Amino acid sequence: MTHFHRFALVLCCIFPLLLGTAHAQAGGNAVNIPGIGRVVINPDGTITLPGGQTIAVNPNGTITLPGGQVINLPTIPGAGGGGGGGGGIINPNTDPRIIAGTAIVIGDEASAAVVVPNAGGGGGLINNTATYLWTITGGRLVSSDLTRANIDYTADQAGTVRLTCVVTVAGAQPFTATADVTVVDPATAGVITTTPTLAAATTATGTASVPAAQNADRTIRWTVTGSGARITAGATTNQITFIPGDPGIKELTCAVTLTAARITVTLRSFIVVQGSGPAVTLTVNGGFGGGTYPGGSRVDVFAAVPAAGQVFDRWTGDTSVLGTGPIAPLNSRIQITLPSTPVTLTATYKAAPAWVPLTVTSFNPQQFTPQGATAPTTVTANLTYYIPPAAAGVVFFLHATGDSAATWFNSPESALLMRDLVAAGYGVAALSSVNRTAGNWNAQTVLANNPDALNHVAALNKFAADGLLPASRPVFMIGFAAGAGAAARFADLLIAATPARPVRGTVMYCNAGNETSSVVGRVPALFVLADNDSTLGVNGATTARTNSQLLAGRGIASSVFNNVASPVHPGRFRALGVTNPAFTNTDATTVWNAVKAAGLIDANNYVKAIPTETALAAAIPFAFQARRADIAAQLETAYAEQAFTSDANARVVSFIGARGAETPAAPAGRMMSLSTRIKLAAAGDTLTFGFSLIGSQKATLLVRGIGPGLAAFGVPGTIAAPRLEIRPAGDAKTLLAVNEGWDQAPSNGPVIAAAAAANGAFPIAADSADAAVLIELNPGNYTATFKGINGTTGEILAEAYDISKNGTRLANLATLANLANPGDIVTAGISVSGNPRTLIVRGVGPGLADFLPGSLPDPSINILTATATPQSVAANNNWSTGGSQTTLAAAFPMVGAFPLKTGSADAVLVHAFTPGGYNIQTTAAAVPANMANPPAPTGTLLIEVYEAP
Repeated sequence: MTHFHRFALVLCCIFPLLLGTAHAQAGGNAVNIPGIGRVVINPDGTITLPGGQTIAVNPNGTITLPGGQVINLPTIPGAGGGGGGGGGIINPNTDPRIIAGTAIVIGDEASAAVVVPNAGGGGGLINNTATYLWTITGGRLVSSDLTRANIDYTADQAGTVRLTCVVTVAGAQPFTATADVTVVDPATAGVITTTPTLAAATTATGTASVPAAQNADRTIRWTVTGSGARITAGATTNQITFIPGDPGIKELTCAVTLTAARITVTLRSFIVVQGSGPAVTLTVNGGFGGGTYPGGSRVDVFAAVPAAGQVFDRWTGDTSVLGTGPIAPLNSRIQITLPSTPVTLTATYKAAPAWVPLTVTSFNPQQFTPQGATAPTTVTANLTYYIPPAAAGVVFFLHATGDSAATWFNSPESALLMRDLVAAGYGVAALSSVNRTAGNWNAQTVLANNPDALNHVAALNKFAADGLLPASRPVFMIGFAAGAGAAARFADLLIAATPARPVRGTVMYCNAGNETSSVVGRVPALFVLADNDSTLGVNGATTARTNSQLLAGRGIASSVFNNVASPVHPGRFRALGVTNPAFTNTDATTVWNAVKAAGLIDANNYVKAIPTETALAAAIPFAFQARRADIAAQLETAYAEQAFTSDANARVVSFIGARGAETPAAPAGRMMSLSTRIKLAAAGDTLTFGFSLIGSQKATLLVRGIGPGLAAFGVPGTIAAPRLEIRPAGDAKTLLAVNEGWDQAPSNGPVIAAAAAANGAFPIAADSADAAVLIELNPGNYTATFKGINGTTGEILAEAYDISKNGTRLANLATLANLANPGDIVTAGISVSGNPRTLIVRGVGPGLADFLPGSLPDPSINILTATATPQSVAANNNWSTGGSQTTLAAAFPMVGAFPLKTGSADAVLVHAFTPGGYNIQTTAAAVPANMANPPAPTGTLLIEVYEAP
């Protein structure tokens, strides 16, 4: 499960031509974009991003990411000829081409794909009957299946890699496509020179440098992370000065882009910033990290790897330094801040009986027709498992692409987690994907069509039939990398199966998760990320956090653990003895000394850079060459690269225990107020303001229509005298409340004023013509209508406040308004209290056209914080191209929203709103000044806000 990934650019501007075969997941080619991660090109030419969003390719071959960033995707032209590759002239419209990056860095893993246009050239559906055979010179193919449309490769020395793929299409002669890729030695970028240890400071006492550019051969950009750290000068030069900031680890990153090769080499250096207090002794018994440090320093402390028949239990001693969290003493790796007095910590262990897993080969034979095949074939899986007596539940482990079930039991870090889970009373099981060669999981969205998901059902049936685990016991899914994405998908399938399987949670390592699952699914999720994961990248990690927030904003348990870099302490390699008892503590010390002597770790024992396989092989004594992959995994984990880590074990076991016990998650936040401000431009215009109450109790609401009261805020042209009417939605004949003049009889002005003040509503003047009612309503849907008395016009603000704050809450908002003039804006307001709340916001124009003439043809949404300096938190123009179309289309029927046409210009977004106030600004989308036949900037618009299901 270890990877040497720092991917180079591998896509081009002809995505619609890519073949519909799978790599990271079934259903499309998978290739990597630096900073974004592995994307899947689907058979219809769309692209699925790491977070699960599906987007279309722009007409010019670029792609627009969620948030608006546009990425150009250059290509390397292929070479070769038809008829077995002998001669021939390439026809770029019909001949196969290899899509690969211009360059890769030694030791990095990159992707390449071959594209086969359809017979007519250009767009349209492509021929899925092609077969492939890849070879390479100057590098190594690391994919296990060389007969697919895409492969992964690497190189161990500088020079040129030539990729060759023989493509055979039914009814045509074989064609050989080639592409040359430059291999760059990372030493070309140099190394960071800096002081490895600094004192905490708020002034620029730190310096760092890399080799300077020669004849414009490179560009440089620095960043620094860590509390209080900041670059003060030279961020785009070869030398910087920086503020070290607070005690702790600071990570300096220098992105060196080599101009000729068009590739970026990322250099890193870890700086230990110490405290400024007197020297303090830290004593660690049964672990590592002890020593004498300045008081106030941040120190990593590690428990020693448990001996056979044991698992780590907890820290004892001066545990106040661990913090107050309930699982703080249960973490085998901790970071502490040293006080001014000596500290002693002792790692304790508890007995955990040894166990041996069972393996069933050729498990669950079933008929399956792989993509591109014309006839079904029999597929099976390997099932490896151990279910302890009276197990509390079972945890399935889903491997990364290219791995198998055995990987989980044979890799030290994951084996440690399995030990902890079994000691906690859970069974553990792993299945190999039915695709034995590529090791990727099928992605069919219907359970009956997905052989891998069906194998998990079959395994549960076997455990129940064998008397090992009752069918009612909780089920959990843990996955790594692509396996984590499969874990989320399979969890959704199993929980919706007949009979439903009791899936209580997923744990996703180094994966962004799935937005659709986060918005409409019901399975809790723990995300375990790696701080320097070059495959998932910054964008992928951000997507993971967003997906976690979307879940939590629906009241579904979710959190994120981020594994940060740590020093390689002398006992680090003892983990290799977990899966091979013959590997002794003395062996671990020998390996550590070799790694240190080879210069792979710095003065503070932090990994300088992930070594290439060649460099690692040269560093390790011959006796331990067979454990090279496990040694590399330990270095990657310490570097916080994409690698499975046991540092999260206590959090994972705690998460599974809480979900198994069905401990309530933190409740989602609630909307406390809704508002809309528009201009009633003509006599007879009305503002229709709909809202919903969800719950089982009556709720008291304050509903206001403000006109004259807006003048105090400098709003010009306010409506002079508004009228407010409240009715049940869809019942025009039943009038529940009406008001003209908020404090005029029969209204109780003092009570209304007190309710407004208690709920943060601004006061309105006595005897003003503003309208307001305090009303008790049953759960249901309601409409408040506002209009000018005697046809008066002007700006009006409609508001609804939740006064009772009981078990019934404001849930939805709908406002139908008319943009009468170009540039008009309709502003809806919401406030969220308590915890975050996931909401779906819609600005519907074209979606009204079938039943309401004169609708706004192209609306846009921009959501701003209701603060003195508003900040945009989310925006959308066309919902079909924003990356969330699949998610939103699934959510609409669940929240009671009418469907929108695919490709329409309606604006929709989903967002987890943290507590606070927000303004939803909706207007006509901007159009280019020279656009022919631009859409009208006026028309009727529907603004809607829904709680996500």
